[in-house]
Amino acid sequence: MAFDMYADSRHEKIDHHEEFIFPYVTESAQFPELNFVWKNYYRDPKLSPTQSNKVVHELIQLKPMLQSNSEHSMVGRLLQFFSYSYLNQVSVCCVSD
Repeated sequence: MAFDMYADSRHEKIDHHEEFIFPYVTESAQFPELNFVWKNYYRDPKLSPTQSNKVVHELIQLKPMLQSNSEHSMVGRLLQFFSYSYLNQVSVCCVSD
């Protein structure tokens, strides 16, 4: 288990080997919501649909900074998940190990 996220019946996760995105965001004030997730990673944060929408935009900004196809693939998964949360007005509940 790493960092599991739930929105209704949808589930997504950030595995330990995918935590590479957080050094990108902690070095920049451009990513306040992703920084919130990282700072609260082990506190099981809950994100509102509005926060999910902001995460979507931050992930879009982050994507060009990434190098490999696997990094882009992971961001694509997260984009779909957080977009679902916002469009369906469902909060995201997070559970970390």
